[in-house]
Amino acid sequence: MGELNPQSLVKTGLAFFTASGNLGGEYYKGRIIFPYYSHGTVCYMAGRETEETPAGEGVGKYKYLRVHSEKNTRISVFVNNNVFFGEDKIKTKNTDFCVITEGLADCIIANQWGFPCLALGSTGTSKEGQERLVALLKNEKCVYLCFDNDENKAGQNGAVKTGQLLFNAGIPVKIIDLPRGSEKKIDIAEFMKGKGAQDFEALKEKALRFIPYTLNLCPKSEDKVENIETAEKFIKERLLNVDQIYRNGYVTSTIKNYFTGFTNTEAHALVKLADSVILDQERGESKSEKDNSCQCKEYYEESEEEGEKGEYTIPSLEERLKAYSEKVINRANKILDRGRALKFMTKTFNKLHM
Repeated sequence: MGELNPQSLVKTGLAFFTASGNLGGEYYKGRIIFPYYSHGTVCYMAGRETEETPAGEGVGKYKYLRVHSEKNTRISVFVNNNVFFGEDKIKTKNTDFCVITEGLADCIIANQWGFPCLALGSTGTSKEGQERLVALLKNEKCVYLCFDNDENKAGQNGAVKTGQLLFNAGIPVKIIDLPRGSEKKIDIAEFMKGKGAQDFEALKEKALRFIPYTLNLCPKSEDKVENIETAEKFIKERLLNVDQIYRNGYVTSTIKNYFTGFTNTEAHALVKLADSVILDQERGESKSEKDNSCQCKEYYEESEEEGEKGEYTIPSLEERLKAYSEKVINRANKILDRGRALKFMTKTFNKLHM
């Protein structure tokens, strides 16, 4: 195979033209390359900073491959970052669980010790990345989140954010806390130095389910009213997207037992509060859906008029979706992702006609 010409190199995102039109230097100079695989083929990559990385790049620890955009029109449209690092390991594993990390090196270490793992990297931060993550993990029996344990709580906050995303989608989640000791930060790669699979397995066994874990982050007070306010805020932030039977269980058991002095009276009052908030939301959505139905009616009446004139063509899916608000579309996608479309339709029919 002959040498690649400059234009082809630039299309890969690994090279670039300077302002004078000459071919620039190496994009990943002085960095360790982490390839992303899809079906066994490298489709993307990232470069980790080393001592040999040129100073002044200002891009941080990891430098991700540039993709095609309005700013980078010379890069091929086939260069994109819609695959998670380690995704192939998740798709080909023979376990009923998986692990999610922040860093790429942590992901490699976990996989080397036999724990199927993917890393979020930069992919998991986008809306599209979040949707892909839910779709990829929706059939898992348990997803373990093992993010960095750092002094500023950045890793913990990231784990909670990702955990809420998966929890809302009905995916069982547990969060692993890496023991930091006196260190300012620790990740899987650091923790596993001199250790074996049994050590990480022990951490897995201690991992808490998402709701107990996040509840443990809530402050407790000797004042019952303050505890009720904290519990109310927690329910509104964490539990409104959960099926009623599970939400009631968390409130009357997990939350009640967490706050000392809570009785069945407070617990049942919080259950009613949650039901009331959800009912208000559904009323608001019903009004929104009614408004959208009016827009829809106008849209299809216009289409019918065009059809009578012989000008009607079947609208595309994108055109049809314009008749609905983003809120309605997002809720419909959430129902479909959970596989509860029939349950939702039955519930709606009973509410309107029974």
